Amino acid sequence: MPPWDARAQFDALLARKRHEEFLLALSGSLLAVVSALLLFELLVVNEDVDTFYVVGVLNLAVLLAWAVVARRIGREARRWAEKAKGLEKEVLRIPTLYSLWEEARPDVTPAWMAAGAAVVGLIVFWIGLLAYAFLATHGIL
Repeated sequence: MPPWDARAQFDALLARKRHEEFLLALSGSLLAVVSALLLFELLVVNEDVDTFYVVGVLNLAVLLAWAVVARRIGREARRWAEKAKGLEKEVLRIPTLYSLWEEARPDVTPAWMAAGAAVVGLIVFWIGLLAYAFLATHGIL
């Protein structure tokens, strides 16, 4: 047995991973609310073209900032998971049948890819909306 409490270390690593995943889910929810409010402001309340551009660019900035934060959070969650996986296999020697960690199934899309696709979709949507507004206000459309 190692000189430290491996089980407590394993629990701490799992707690850190869960915390990072909670932060990702919370920030994603806040992003959805902010994006919806900004879209509502643009489509219902706003009548000024300059405000439309400012709010659209602001939303793009929020989306890009969230993408950076989500990448960091995801990287940290994977870091804690890898440490816990190593501890589980090498120190605690938990049989694979009872192990928390399995190899990724090839038929399942990882959550980070789905979240990334959603953010890219939102970024493309906002760029398209801003481009349409620009072209419409300049008489090109």
